[in-house]
Amino acid sequence: MKPVSIKINLLSYFTLLLMLVALVVIGLQYYFSLKLANNAAEDNFRQIAEKTGLYIEQQNNQLLQILRITSTRKKILSADVLAEQPIAMNNLISILRNNPNLYSAYIGQTDGDFYQLINPQLSPLIREKFKTDENTRWILTRISRSSEGRIRTIDMLNSNLESVETRTEKTDYDPRKRPWYMLAQQTREPVTTETYRFSSIDSTGITFA
Repeated sequence: MKPVSIKINLLSYFTLLLMLVALVVIGLQYYFSLKLANNAAEDNFRQIAEKTGLYIEQQNNQLLQILRITSTRKKILSADVLAEQPIAMNNLISILRNNPNLYSAYIGQTDGDFYQLINPQLSPLIREKFKTDENTRWILTRISRSSEGRIRTIDMLNSNLESVETRTEKTDYDPRKRPWYMLAQQTREPVTTETYRFSSIDSTGITFA
């Protein structure tokens, strides 16, 4: 058997050493690259979280301020709100136009009457739920008492506030039993509910009351 020369041995060891060094360098490069990528991702997530938190806080403060102002307008919140539709309508439209991320604005009365304006432009799911098309700019819901029990009237309104379709149905909905109403009854200050399921659409959210 022919012996392997020292030169070949040294070359083999040197090649093996280079390969090991290369693997270590590649491994370190991968480690630090991954660490830098993770740090960058964490920074991005942190910035997004901070901006989101700031946006939510600004929105919350704005809505709470709207509630404080609205609560001083006694005629809007009077027991005859269903009879004072133009006044209630104009104020609710103003709230929704200035806050396009809101699903709806509504008023519940101590006698159980209810007045709600919904913004169907917020999501296609709303139009799907109410079976309406693009001609509907606002959805107006009114609940009142009658000799036949509680009646819900739903008006599909165009951009000129003209009714394009009206639906009437019996309902057992009572705003006085809803989380937002019961929470608001406990204080004279504006309140924010925990997340709960809305009764008028298959979705969850919170209410400022």
